[in-house]
Amino acid sequence: MSRVTSLGFAFVVAAVVGATSGPAQSATNQGLVGVGRIDHDQKDRLGETFGSMSGLAVAPGTWRKNSSGTYTATLYAQPDRGYTKSGVTTNYRARRQRLALSFKPDANGSSKQDQLSLSIAETTLLVEADGRSLTGLDPSATTAGLRAGITPRLPQAFNGSLSLDAESLAVMPDGTFFVGDEYGPYIHRFSATGILTGVVRPPEALIPKRNGADSFSSDNPAAGQPAVSPSDPVAGRANNKGLEGLTLSADSRTLYALMQAATRQDTSSGQNRYTRLLAYDISTPSAPVLTGEWVLTLPLFTSAARDVAEAHELVTLDSRRFLVLAHDGNGRGATTTKSGYRAVLLYDTGTATNIAGRSYDSPSFPLAQNGVLANDITPATATVLVNLNDEQQLDKFGLKNSSNDSSDNLAAGWESLALVSALDPAAPDDYFLLVGNDNDFSTGNGTQDGKSYSASPNIDTMVLVYRLTLPGTQSIPAIVTAPASTTAQINQPANLSVTAVGFPTPGYQWTKGGLAIGGATSATLTISSAQPSDAGPYAVVVTNANGSVTSTTATLFVNGTNAPAFTAPPASQTVAVGSTVVFSATATNATTYRWQRDGTEIAGATSRLLVLTSPQIADSGNYTVIASNTSGTATSTAALNVVAVSAADLGRLINLSILTPLVAGETMTMGTVVGGTGTSGTKALLARAAGPSLVQLGVTGFLADPTMTLINTTASPNVTVATNDNWGGTTALGTAFAQVGAFAYSSAASLDAAILQPALASGNYTVQVSGVGPTAGTVIAELYDATSAASVTATTPRLINVSVLKQIATGGSLTVGFYVGGTTARTVLLRAIGPTLANAPFNIATAMADPQLALLNGTQQTIAANNDWGGDTQLSSIGASVGAFAVANLASKDAILLITLPPGPYTAQITPVGAGGYAIVEVYEVP
Repeated sequence: MSRVTSLGFAFVVAAVVGATSGPAQSATNQGLVGVGRIDHDQKDRLGETFGSMSGLAVAPGTWRKNSSGTYTATLYAQPDRGYTKSGVTTNYRARRQRLALSFKPDANGSSKQDQLSLSIAETTLLVEADGRSLTGLDPSATTAGLRAGITPRLPQAFNGSLSLDAESLAVMPDGTFFVGDEYGPYIHRFSATGILTGVVRPPEALIPKRNGADSFSSDNPAAGQPAVSPSDPVAGRANNKGLEGLTLSADSRTLYALMQAATRQDTSSGQNRYTRLLAYDISTPSAPVLTGEWVLTLPLFTSAARDVAEAHELVTLDSRRFLVLAHDGNGRGATTTKSGYRAVLLYDTGTATNIAGRSYDSPSFPLAQNGVLANDITPATATVLVNLNDEQQLDKFGLKNSSNDSSDNLAAGWESLALVSALDPAAPDDYFLLVGNDNDFSTGNGTQDGKSYSASPNIDTMVLVYRLTLPGTQSIPAIVTAPASTTAQINQPANLSVTAVGFPTPGYQWTKGGLAIGGATSATLTISSAQPSDAGPYAVVVTNANGSVTSTTATLFVNGTNAPAFTAPPASQTVAVGSTVVFSATATNATTYRWQRDGTEIAGATSRLLVLTSPQIADSGNYTVIASNTSGTATSTAALNVVAVSAADLGRLINLSILTPLVAGETMTMGTVVGGTGTSGTKALLARAAGPSLVQLGVTGFLADPTMTLINTTASPNVTVATNDNWGGTTALGTAFAQVGAFAYSSAASLDAAILQPALASGNYTVQVSGVGPTAGTVIAELYDATSAASVTATTPRLINVSVLKQIATGGSLTVGFYVGGTTARTVLLRAIGPTLANAPFNIATAMADPQLALLNGTQQTIAANNDWGGDTQLSSIGASVGAFAVANLASKDAILLITLPPGPYTAQITPVGAGGYAIVEVYEVP
């Protein structure tokens, strides 16, 4: 994280849009094809300034090309130690950012700089096993930390927290990841959820030494802490010049780490050209073994002073070739705003000397005494592949490298690379190179460590995307076009095909129901004469020496007379660990259903509903339902992704409402429960009864003057918590409306009603709504979870159900609205109970004989419906688990839906089939 700002008489790197020479003879730079920006003052999910991209990594298996020509992926960004003012470090909690990426390349250029779209999806703190955050504070010069299960002594700040200046990132296929550190310089290993599980101490030659001992300080002390002496170590990494680069081999069995510049003992008169590239065998990730170490000669960027362009990131092409990002440290934010050198070089270690385990791994044996490389060491060869300062390429997108500074001038710090396939079968050797900058948290509207700060100039986080041709680059196979579901007529041929890229050239193995098909080893699977027995789920495993990837499942349907056909296939779901998930399917003419997970039969799963009551991450996979009759089989597959999420991201009901007409003198009672398994304490709740303000929504015949009462029915006798007739336009209520996303009332003087309870105890409640005087009309009664997302914890009470007993006229309807919040799906049970009300203990003579239930999404499309519930025992079991009264008659005409819903708004509509009558309508959260 060097912040060098001096520049002598610079010479500019030659433009290299075209073929290179030397070790990269066949590598070609096709030029800049896209730009993306994140605003300088963007806040992350913890409410702090997003800041730097010191490391980038595309999450394995997420890079996709869509039919529209766009690409999508999950991108991880690694910020460094946080905003540092005048060399003073602060207690910035180390973290990793997860972003959603969308990319549409444009080879011709555009002034919009929006070809790459990045949005923050998650911020994960990097923590110790006990949950304590790692800090960006400068380590103590003379003390270090010891942690159970971790061998080396660790950089530790004065406050006892482990110090981390994260500069590089490598993500494993299982989600665990490595972070390169400048303080150590160490390599830290983290679990997929950000828990520190191990640390790699590099060769002793890289460990900073002062006064004959380890000394991890970078001479950037926290406020009030003493400066270190001497400022720079006498051996090991120089201050702020640690492990800047980290990358994995294509097979994820080798981890490469790159130092920013030469160690102190290998530096002479400011010359630090001879840096080191390390290779670790991580076949056992918990026990890395150093297997390679080579010298890379860094480029010079001035002819007179012979200043060095230091290394800031690398990606691997194969076991000997690497792309390395190097620059002079000038640009926007530096003293000199025009850079003389920014380039991506291709290094080849094929003829370089492997010095791993030799005397040069000791600080006592410099490899470049007096700045001269030892005779017995041959460094890697290098050639420039991408010149980031190429004005012709920058101009295509309105970017600059200029002494006349502006927001379009490239920043000084460029510190991250990521390489992904272009997924182009016509050009299988083509890749996109993402180059990200470190803006050093420079913004006039910053927040860090609970405090605001201002730093100038405003520097956006930026990513440049280049298209490169890189023959021979090792890569795990990637599927460009997955096999598509198809329907074949009986006795006619059927074909399934896949398109994939990868090097070495991959092979293929087709499977049906998870079992390999003998001889099916080409990109196309041909069935010469399809029979009902051929129907089912097919996938293809694409493999080369670096690994394998399995396609999504394609379904082959074989049509015979009256063969089943799905009218409602199961939907893919993303749910939190432990949250009930339901896959539901409906097929015409089906006499039997059975379910499979990843091709394996699920015992006892023979209903159109598959209910998983407490799924774990290991339960993720593809779930297939097979509908059959004597004429054939229909198959449909949906994916389940079970994820660990924070309490704030957990899918939950955050808004419940009832829209209905009231006759004169009628009181509607809406019941709800505040609580939930494992919760305690109080809930902030907003209740509303809107009548006059419904005119804004196009509702006519509204209730002119609603009044409402909130009653605690857990208490005995019942206790009235609050009442309201006219809301009065209070600031507190208006603010609450905005915070929960409720529509604003038409005016402060409107006769609508509202109640705000900032700390409502858990329990059972009813909301009674009626008109003032002999009035009639339509009213909407609403309940909102008013707890801010930032305050939600695992024990925060939730709104777990809503119910209403209401007479619905013949030809009329009742509308129940609800909203699923969070980022994961939530399973809900919806019931419209009529016939059962005619029996004890209800004994309602005018109960509705046949209610029907329809569920609509936010665009008012019907996504599920039920008329008669059918007596499914799973529905009875789920009903009992959430405390719903039993529907004893399995043949009753009550309506019930059990469904898993992604976040968003939903509407349940209840209408009578034939005559109207009383019905109870209920929505339950299913844990």
